[in-house]
Amino acid sequence: TFQAANNNFNIPKNKQVILYFGRLVRYKGLDYLVKAFAKLEKSRNDIFLLIGSNGGPFEQNIKNLISGLEIKNYKFVNPKTDGEKGSLYSSADVFVLPSTFRDYDADCWGLVLNEAMALGKPVISTDATGAAHDLIKNGINGYMIRQKDSEELYQALNKILSDKKLKEKMGKESKKIIGKNFTYEKMAQGFVDA
Repeated sequence: TFQAANNNFNIPKNKQVILYFGRLVRYKGLDYLVKAFAKLEKSRNDIFLLIGSNGGPFEQNIKNLISGLEIKNYKFVNPKTDGEKGSLYSSADVFVLPSTFRDYDADCWGLVLNEAMALGKPVISTDATGAAHDLIKNGINGYMIRQKDSEELYQALNKILSDKKLKEKMGKESKKIIGKNFTYEKMAQGFVDA
């Protein structure tokens, strides 16, 4: 359950969790999420940023940014087992993959969107993420925003976190989209058809 998952990561009660899960590399755009979160944290006391990762070359940059913006409600975790990864997703109220086109790198797909949606989470990603174009229906199960736009990300997060019914509806829609179009059977058939 949601609270049980939160307890696994020692997240304070009554906090809505914004989850990033991925490598800490520049093109993933985590710096834009951190900036959006910092703005959100100034106007809300009910949010928490959970960063799931096994590290990467951009880690110190992110930690410096968090420190410089004086963000208080955050935690880095390194899930190692499938159970820990499942708990990470389960703890989230909204999942964000803020990928960018940088350093000649990009997210051709972004499988973490599939995973978050399969667990019934609203999702936010950018137009630089391949999966966002196929998986996100704007305003239905989340938002696809412009890459490198912390303000648009802030607005999308605030909309979802300010409306419990919308958040729940988006989560249900995410699960439906995955169940209808992105099952193993459908993927295997697509491979056969190709």
